[in-house]
Amino acid sequence: MDITKYMVDEASIQALSEYQIAKFFESNKPIVQENCHEALGIAVGEPVRPTRAQGMTSYTVIAGASGKKVFQFCAPSAALDMKIMALAKDTYGKFVPTCEERGNMGHLLVYEMSRVWGVPLSIAQREICSINNLQLLNKTVQDLAKFFAMSWTKPTNNTPWMDTATTYTTLSQQLQALAKTLPRHLHTKLNEALDWLPVLFTPTYPQVLNHADLWEMNIHVDSRTGNIDGIVDWRYAYIGPFGLSLWGLETLIGALGSDGWHFHAHHLELRELFWDTLYAAANISTPFEKKAVNTGRVVGIFLAYGLIKGVPVKAGDLSLLILEKVLSLD
Repeated sequence: MDITKYMVDEASIQALSEYQIAKFFESNKPIVQENCHEALGIAVGEPVRPTRAQGMTSYTVIAGASGKKVFQFCAPSAALDMKIMALAKDTYGKFVPTCEERGNMGHLLVYEMSRVWGVPLSIAQREICSINNLQLLNKTVQDLAKFFAMSWTKPTNNTPWMDTATTYTTLSQQLQALAKTLPRHLHTKLNEALDWLPVLFTPTYPQVLNHADLWEMNIHVDSRTGNIDGIVDWRYAYIGPFGLSLWGLETLIGALGSDGWHFHAHHLELRELFWDTLYAAANISTPFEKKAVNTGRVVGIFLAYGLIKGVPVKAGDLSLLILEKVLSLD
């Protein structure tokens, strides 16, 4: 199936960004967009312009003709955890921008970041996911697998502020809450995930920094090659068992239509390519390790599609349709 017909066009993304900018400044009066541009123009001595993709709780601009610097204005409620940002950079290297605090502008927090090149996948997705450009999507899938592998080989098990007991309790409670609301045909997989959950917290299993929002706008790609240039928006990243963010693969090989979730025509081959690349890059070889990693993936799928702002999905929710479709492959 050609899933590109379900993907938004660039004009729609531009309209969304303009709406998000307007809502951001409406929520952060009396500061206006021009104030940010003028202040940065004076500080860096170069003109600034908005990035092509924006968010609801921040405003991001590119500075200067070279465009190597990015500045982000954040509402206090969207403050970045600099420990998380540093850990992300240390773990994932080239895929993560540098980030430094640059004080305040009024009540807004200001951060300076190195620019992540390429474009958000949301802009390039129609081209990369075209059935005629499989070689591009192959590169994207392989790079995502290599991105994940970097955390397996550089776990955070000895991070002083890691709290595995609390993380285990939270995950267990979330899965148990889903057991009360999800359709019965999903309970077998849910119960298996609960049974295996303790394995993900044994001393030898990697605890890693998981990205919580691997959606199209946060994955930057080179539209000419399909390679991933970087991953942005680490605000909700958290330490937990490896595998919880592997659901991000679904972002690359599927699309949501009004009638449900649709897979790329070559999604089975792409999945095989993903796993082969991940296992090789992370040196994951034993059946037990592979089972544990897939358990982490399944738990992550339940959390990503089974909860909406922490509340279990209900019958009729599109997210439930995605959950059922993705889990039907396991």
